[in-house]
Amino acid sequence: DETMNTGEDQVWLKDVLRPEQNYYHSNELTVYYRFNGNVNSIIHRVVNGQLSMKRKVKSMDYSFKNVFYIRNISPVGGTETFLVNLGKKYGKDFDICVYYQTADPEMLSRIRKYLRTKKYRQGEEIRCERLFCNINTDILADVVADEYYQIIHANYKVARLQPNTPPEIRHFIGVSQSACDVFAGMTGKTVELSYNPLVVEKPRRALKLISATRLTRDKGADRMKILADALNQAGVPFTWDVYTDFPDVFRREDITVHRNKSNIIDYIASADYLVQLSDAEGLCYSIEEALSVGTPVIVTDIPTNDEIGVINGENGWILPLGMDNIPVAEIEKGIKKFKWTPPADRWGEILAEGQGTYQDELKQMRNIVCTKRYFDVQMEKEIHMGDHLLVSGERAEHLVDAGLCKYEKE
Repeated sequence: DETMNTGEDQVWLKDVLRPEQNYYHSNELTVYYRFNGNVNSIIHRVVNGQLSMKRKVKSMDYSFKNVFYIRNISPVGGTETFLVNLGKKYGKDFDICVYYQTADPEMLSRIRKYLRTKKYRQGEEIRCERLFCNINTDILADVVADEYYQIIHANYKVARLQPNTPPEIRHFIGVSQSACDVFAGMTGKTVELSYNPLVVEKPRRALKLISATRLTRDKGADRMKILADALNQAGVPFTWDVYTDFPDVFRREDITVHRNKSNIIDYIASADYLVQLSDAEGLCYSIEEALSVGTPVIVTDIPTNDEIGVINGENGWILPLGMDNIPVAEIEKGIKKFKWTPPADRWGEILAEGQGTYQDELKQMRNIVCTKRYFDVQMEKEIHMGDHLLVSGERAEHLVDAGLCKYEKE
């Protein structure tokens, strides 16, 4: 009775369950129901013999309406991304649970923001209306579902996958027309097309940090770790490229260590911040280089900041040596464009006068590129493959003939 606001279920069930109604030719009426805890409900009382009925009533308690099974939740992958977006778009309106056997903790945490997850244990009975699995179907032995679906997440032919189509599965869904066509051609099955759900949240801008430092204790290696931890704890996405001669100091996923280069000004210019967290500095060149190309800095509170012209909040952020009260939110927000003028030097007054002649010598120099790692006796240092050298014509010819270098295109 659709005119009733309350109690309509009770009236309907009483009518249906009366033996004299004879709605079915069979002597047995099977009712599947989900028990919600109401011990006074009509069906619950019938099941427990509190009401006398000639009809048989069976209890069917669904674990979840929709169950998705992925054997291994990897750190990255299309199936994992599918689950995250499925949860974002449909998690609030549909009852969905993801079963898995093994999982990357970080990816599992992402999925759990939107969907319920459960670790699959062999022998556990799972009841659902619809089961969705991919190529891994070992969960079928423990699932009782009204309908079984298989999701085709890949081009099976290109991926060299062998189709797995147990008889229980009668519905197939491909995430692209290409995936559908290939799977249908390999199996003869009818494959429906449903593109992947996609919900793109407004991304947070990832900070791009850069440092050029020896990474010794006095150069602030420990402070760099503290800053990285503070950014991570605040959920600020960032990349941090460190150019150094001490590559073994950091073993972190959030800091990328590069072999030192003599000139990284191009990289500094494209960064959001140059970071230098030293105990002290004579006068830090990398800070000056950053400010000269419009890149703000993150520095420790040392006396030379005033001499260089580092102004907190205007062209950089000055952190206390103890690294307490780091202004993470302000750092993430960024610094507006600024103008900076380097302190004037007096070397023009200090040097002895006399016209320079080196430019004439440079005309006789040659640019070469190292093709084989070697120790250069004249320079007294190891030369690596790819290093660019400017040497005299005679020296260049010697190194090229020795098979250690080649001439750079001029």
